[in-house]
Amino acid sequence: MGKKIELFIKLLEIKRYSPSSIKTYVGALRQFLNYFKGQDVDVLPIKKIEDFINNLNSINNLG
Repeated sequence: MGKKIELFIKLLEIKRYSPSSIKTYVGALRQFLNYFKGQDVDVLPIKKIEDFINNLNSINNLG
């Protein structure tokens, strides 16, 4: 498991999220990280993140 995911899980556990919520959020983070594989997600421009969200919305027919 990647370091970013491990840190994210620890944060959610500290905030007392339910295991089901953690599973959902970790799945979403994995999808995000896979989409930007090979790129430094810590410095992504807002436009790239917006494009990712728009792409998800198109795939899921949300808008």
